[in-house]
Amino acid sequence: MCGASKEVKDAIEAAKGGTYDVAMIRTVHGFDIPGFRTTDGTRQCACVQHGTTITLIGIPATLQKKLGIGQIEVVKFIERSHEIDRVEFKNGQQRSLGRFAHHRITVFVGVKEAAKPARLKVTEEPTMRVHAGVLAAQGVAAGHRVAAS
Repeated sequence: MCGASKEVKDAIEAAKGGTYDVAMIRTVHGFDIPGFRTTDGTRQCACVQHGTTITLIGIPATLQKKLGIGQIEVVKFIERSHEIDRVEFKNGQQRSLGRFAHHRITVFVGVKEAAKPARLKVTEEPTMRVHAGVLAAQGVAAGHRVAAS
């Protein structure tokens, strides 16, 4: 995406720890490319370094199901010269950044704490209800109470 920074008027570099929206951004030539926009919509970000870890937040259920991903995903940004930039998921699949541009998805440059899965531990105190499938995935037998750690 840094290669496209010359094509986007008044573009800023995406800062580590910054939060942005995935959006179509306008080039000086009048066409749109996928990129990031500040959450207030006032600035376009056309520079994210190749290999940067970003967190996609708020992925809609339709895309989650279609791509086999979660609502929050930590991905690696892949810059592709003369092609649309991509993101690479932990399972190795790569998808065009443009695929996420029309879905109101937020990007955090880095790893957002919410993206780290909570570990479940068995406790005697009734603290919350958890779906049985989540418990099974964590190896907790039915009937036990759990608390997030």
